[in-house]
Amino acid sequence: MKPRLMFFLSALLFAVATTGQIHVSGPVSGNWSDTVYVDGDLIVEEGESLQIAAGTKVIFTTPAIFHVGGSLQSNGTADEPIYFTVSDTTGFADSSSLAGAWQGLVYSHMVPTTDSSVFQHTWFEYTKDKRDNGETSLGGAFTVNGFSKLRFSYCTFSKAHSWSGGGAAAMTGGADIVFKNCVFTNCRVYDSLMGYGGALYAFQSSPVVEHCLFDSNLGVWLGGGLCFYYSNPLIRFNEFRGNNAYIGGGISLVHCRPQRVISNNVLHHNGPAIFGGGIACNNASDPVFANNTIVENFAIYGGGFYCNDSAAPTVYNTIISNNIGFAPSGAQVYIWDVYSHPNFYYCNIQDGLEGFYGSGAQGGYHGIYENNLDTTNNFQAGGAFPWILSDSSLLRDAGTPDTTGLQITTTDFAQNPRMVRNRVDIGAFEWQSGAGMGKPYSHKIASVSPNPTSGHVVITLPDGEDGVHQINLYDPAGRWVGMINIEISGLRGEANLTPFCSRNTGWLLLVIKGNNHQYKARVTLTH
Repeated sequence: MKPRLMFFLSALLFAVATTGQIHVSGPVSGNWSDTVYVDGDLIVEEGESLQIAAGTKVIFTTPAIFHVGGSLQSNGTADEPIYFTVSDTTGFADSSSLAGAWQGLVYSHMVPTTDSSVFQHTWFEYTKDKRDNGETSLGGAFTVNGFSKLRFSYCTFSKAHSWSGGGAAAMTGGADIVFKNCVFTNCRVYDSLMGYGGALYAFQSSPVVEHCLFDSNLGVWLGGGLCFYYSNPLIRFNEFRGNNAYIGGGISLVHCRPQRVISNNVLHHNGPAIFGGGIACNNASDPVFANNTIVENFAIYGGGFYCNDSAAPTVYNTIISNNIGFAPSGAQVYIWDVYSHPNFYYCNIQDGLEGFYGSGAQGGYHGIYENNLDTTNNFQAGGAFPWILSDSSLLRDAGTPDTTGLQITTTDFAQNPRMVRNRVDIGAFEWQSGAGMGKPYSHKIASVSPNPTSGHVVITLPDGEDGVHQINLYDPAGRWVGMINIEISGLRGEANLTPFCSRNTGWLLLVIKGNNHQYKARVTLTH
């Protein structure tokens, strides 16, 4: 028998166990479906491709590394996501070992002609790397060096840990990756001296991060949500909440001079940090911010916004208020040194310029501070987005009348139209008025059947419109546990809650976002 045929038969016998389970290690390609057990390091070799079908579970039985030199397509759906997980999480909390984890995917030394890798509706969880472990000491779930043909949409990164940078993903050397509609939750880094980016870390790259949720990530030193160095990112339409780091609870930028405006983000309840609960601009960073809402963040110095070491950001149409600082003052804005000079135009900043603190504030301030307000926001109460401006808010039509160069988007954070009355508002949300312009969310109750459930349900809305609706799920403690999409037709839609029933007990709260309403429903789980 020829050696090649012998090798093929041996590989086939290894891959298909007597129970019908698939076990893999070494070079992989072709198609995966159902459940795949990984028993050793993997590689998709140059010129090869691997297709993973919707609903597949990739389960690592050992702390293996998944190298990709070719193309990988992970084509999950809202009803049938793909999971990358482990068979046993024992020891996952121990940062000194690889127990209870796998070591993520590595894209490095790629050939320029290599085809794209696309990940849709895919979960990555329980990744971990060790200190001084080469390339994989960066990037818990993904380590990407010099390769830009990666796209992530509707993916979830949960409990993805890294030693020094990017609990979920680290991008270096021109890794211009796109993340859209993704969730990063409970990701972290360990190194107290070099811990950068609880969820995302970039160095000399140009990532795109849009419509993502950063929830409860830990960056230790810099950037609880994300930390970008010498990079040109596009960061817009994202929510940062509950993230923490010493410098920049939500966002930390270092030596960044991006050409793309950072806009329409909401940063709230991040911290407690030491410097900059919401955003920190460091080391000559001079980004432009427009129409962001930075509220209720916590830090010792600069609960909302912090600058140090010659940082010179320019901020337009942004709300910085109701943040907490534990120093004598400077709860909203703290400027560490006289070489930093942030500029503010048409913002609403609580306590105004007189409330700035630090060596670069008050008598040391030499930035530009023009046409800013110091007034109450008058947000609407409740709803999916409690930061929408009310009819009485003075922030309506109070943004800069000259938006040249600000790359003002056609929609706001809620995907409602911008420039409703020919002048932009202050903050991430545009006040809506008039028929067809989109209205603030109201709060209504949906029904779920069967309830209790162990999986598939039918959700019925009391009113609304046909189309795709987003469902966020929360456990009884209020922790976010996942997100799915549902197609509503005739006020009804089917959803598959099986993955959540198997991972949770008791009940879940479903928050369903439509075009003009938010709906809630409580569903009891059975197994």
